[in-house]
Amino acid sequence: MILQRLTHAIRTQNWFAVVLEFVIVVAGVLLAFQVTAWNEARSNRIAETAYIERLHAEVIDAEAGRLGLLERVSRRVDDASAVVAVIYDGRDPATLPDGACTSVARLGIFYLEAYALPTLDELLATGNLDMIGDDTLRQALIAYRGFADTAADRFSEIRLDMPNLVRSYHHIFTTGPDRGDDHLRPAATDCDFLAMREDDAFGADLLDVVGRAGFFRMNALEVEERRLAAIHAALDALPGVHDEAAAP
Repeated sequence: MILQRLTHAIRTQNWFAVVLEFVIVVAGVLLAFQVTAWNEARSNRIAETAYIERLHAEVIDAEAGRLGLLERVSRRVDDASAVVAVIYDGRDPATLPDGACTSVARLGIFYLEAYALPTLDELLATGNLDMIGDDTLRQALIAYRGFADTAADRFSEIRLDMPNLVRSYHHIFTTGPDRGDDHLRPAATDCDFLAMREDDAFGADLLDVVGRAGFFRMNALEVEERRLAAIHAALDALPGVHDEAAAP
C-alpha cells in the first residue's frame, strides 16, 4: 500500500506526499531496529543477572574450599618452623603445638588445582564475557583465569625432587597406617627430636621442604585467595547482589 501511494505521488508530482511516505518508511525501519535493540539489551541484562548470581555462589564456595587448604598448609608450615627451632635453636620439644609431628610428616603434601568457576568457563567458551558490564568484575575474572591457567604448571616444579621426610628418615617418625593406598599421607604420631638434632641431613631436608611449602603458601594459595576475593568484592559492589555471609 505504501508503495502504491508513493508511486502515485511521484506520478502526480506530489513531492510533499513523496517525502512524507519516505519519512514514514525510514521511521518504521528505525523503530524496528530500535525495538530489536531494546529486546536484545533486555535479554542481555537478564543473562548478565543470571551469570552474576551463579558466579557469586561459585566464588563463595571456592573461597571456603581454598581457605580450608590455606589453613592446613599454613598450620603445617608454622608447626614445621617450630620444629626447626627445636633442632637448631634448642627449643624445648614440650612447647611444640599438638600435631607438630604430623605436620612435619605431611608438610610436603600440597597441590594446586585452581578452583573451577564453571560460569567463568562458560562465559569464555561462548565469547559472552562482554555481557558482564562491570569493568572491575570483568578484569577480576580475567586475572583469575590467567592465574588458574598457569598455576598448575608453574607450581608443579616446587615438588620436583622434593624430599619425602617420612620415607627417607623412618627412624625419626613413629607412624600410623597410611590413608588407603596413598602412601604420601602417613599419620605420624611421634617424633624423635634427639635423632632430628643429630641428623644433619634431616635438618637440611626439613629446611628445604619448609621453604618450598612456604613459597607455595605465599605465591600460590595466598595469590589465589586474593584473586577470588577481588571477584567477590566486585560482585558485592553490584546493585542487587547480597553477600549471604554478611547477612544477619
